Amino acid sequence: SIHIADNLHYRESRIAPLGIDEEMVFVRDITSRRQTEQQLEQSEHLFRSFFEDSPTPYLILLHTTASQPSMKAQIGQALVNQAFEDFLGYCQEDVAADSIQRFLQRITHPEDYALEQSLLGRLNNRSTSSYRLVKRYFRSSGELSWAVVTNIIIYVDRGNFLRTFCILQDITVRFAAVVLMS
Repeated sequence: SIHIADNLHYRESRIAPLGIDEEMVFVRDITSRRQTEQQLEQSEHLFRSFFEDSPTPYLILLHTTASQPSMKAQIGQALVNQAFEDFLGYCQEDVAADSIQRFLQRITHPEDYALEQSLLGRLNNRSTSSYRLVKRYFRSSGELSWAVVTNIIIYVDRGNFLRTFCILQDITVRFAAVVLMS
């Protein structure tokens, strides 16, 4: 990197042999590329801090892109934050130990699982880009918890799925209070 007129510029250089005693030096300005990389690093840091430090439980489903537009993307991996672990008792290793579909089926109340599969079908068919529902989860301890779940799907080029963000709001205490009052 070099300073030109109080601005930082980045250069990349290569040396190519031309003959026995000759070499050619190629210098390319990569300032724009380096600035883009720095902006991406800052954006990733901001998102990671938002995700990891949030008091809201998050589950992010990472989709593999379909090789053909007519094929559906598959869930390849899932990420959970500390608030998710605190709420349900499942850490990242628990999620990774099984297929994400089996994990979600195992922690979701059977009546809610069927409803959510229907709503996920609407996401897959692009009838909607998000939905919200009240859902019951089984904690790792076996206790039942209630949550308002908001699922938002993010698309990339040609409509392929990139991510599904699952945002959970714990309403277990509120739901128990309503039941006690009735």
